Amino acid sequence: MKKIIAYFFLTCCLTACQLPQVTTHHMKNQFDVQLAEKLMKKGNNSIVGNAFFRQRGGGVVTCAGSEVLLIPETAYSKERMRILYKMNENGANVNYFSYYNFIPTPPEYYKLIKRTVCDSSGHFKFDNITDGSFFVSVLISWETPSGRYMTVKNGGALMKEVKVQGGEKKEIIMTP
Repeated sequence: MKKIIAYFFLTCCLTACQLPQVTTHHMKNQFDVQLAEKLMKKGNNSIVGNAFFRQRGGGVVTCAGSEVLLIPETAYSKERMRILYKMNENGANVNYFSYYNFIPTPPEYYKLIKRTVCDSSGHFKFDNITDGSFFVSVLISWETPSGRYMTVKNGGALMKEVKVQGGEKKEIIMTP
């Protein structure tokens, strides 16, 4: 019984050491609700793609079952992407398991995002998109064993800026 309590205590202590770090950012740009609403109207474009991480051993982990976000490009969302991915057009953030606190984060920001889910092969599709610029974002993660009772979270978030117009079907591949 003492061993079980000792293992429980050790596990709790080690888990507490791995709590995500909180990074707070005070946003310079205001969220443009009218522009985001305009970009979320129905159009005749589509974006299809797949997303994956290649592991060191050569394996591939896709976004199967993960939510994919289509975020309208505004000055506010562009600033967020620069903070999260350190760039505007394409990016990967392998430290995404940390927590980011953006001040302010208007509730409309999350309401004006389209969402879909990757299929079992890691493919996704957004239909009926209006002409404009968007950020496509997805989180891909997996765990690997690390010691007797611990696991390590691997992967991260991927982002790609996509511009569509005139009824086009844009095909993208997202990988670091």
